[in-house]
Amino acid sequence: MSRALRLAAIGALCLGLGACEDFWLGLDQEDSLPGERISVLALDASLEADPSVASLQVRLPRPYINQAWSQPGGSPTHAMYHLSLGAPLSVAWSAAVGEGSSDERRILSQPIVAEGRVYTMDSASIVSAFDAESGKTLWRIDLDIDEEDEGFFGGGVAY
Repeated sequence: MSRALRLAAIGALCLGLGACEDFWLGLDQEDSLPGERISVLALDASLEADPSVASLQVRLPRPYINQAWSQPGGSPTHAMYHLSLGAPLSVAWSAAVGEGSSDERRILSQPIVAEGRVYTMDSASIVSAFDAESGKTLWRIDLDIDEEDEGFFGGGVAY
């Protein structure tokens, strides 16, 4: 038997055994793992609060007024903790940031806020700066390289 034929036979045997059910190995599927099975995919209406923690008091730190969102996720740790939120929320302004996602290009960059400005990057690699109070466009720069046929893939902004 040639080496290639032996390797093909071993591969077919491995694939065949991998497709076997537990009963081939002498295991009963009902008792293969002990314990109560709880579905993690379906909602269970029988869930109840743990009475042993009912008397615990929840304490939060003072709310933090965040002045900047200098990179995606807000900070290097992506943990913004207990942020203060003014009420009621409303749209302060809106602005067109450039070209949106398409079959050819995707917006992968999230907007950031630093020193009173909002910075964005569109799917055509155009970075824009807006005044955070008014939404007025302060500047735009096209980072696309003319010699590149395909343009950029990805990218982002950080302060």
